[in-house]
Amino acid sequence: MVYSIAERVEIIELYFINNQCARVTVTLFNERHAERNVHHGYVLELVAKFRQTGSVTNRKRNIENPINGNEKEKCKLTGTEKRKADDGEPNKDLKKLLKTFRA
Repeated sequence: MVYSIAERVEIIELYFINNQCARVTVTLFNERHAERNVHHGYVLELVAKFRQTGSVTNRKRNIENPINGNEKEKCKLTGTEKRKADDGEPNKDLKKLLKTFRA
């Protein structure tokens, strides 16, 4: 469900006025706006967005990629190269299977 900027601001205000409790915020907002039905998950997402950006608008947030440098390098590798990087040598089972078919 799409909420207006004014409704989002009201949700944030209710959240901080009521000891940062999402469930109380949901109850109060739903009582005031019977035609709307906000869920506590949305409240928590909106609060996280507000804390990160200081805004409740729909602008994209810049979130750093949690992948560290070593994992970035693994992402660039092919399947065989990944197996070599993981255990130091290619998959032994694959070698056995190839020997069986070649024999």
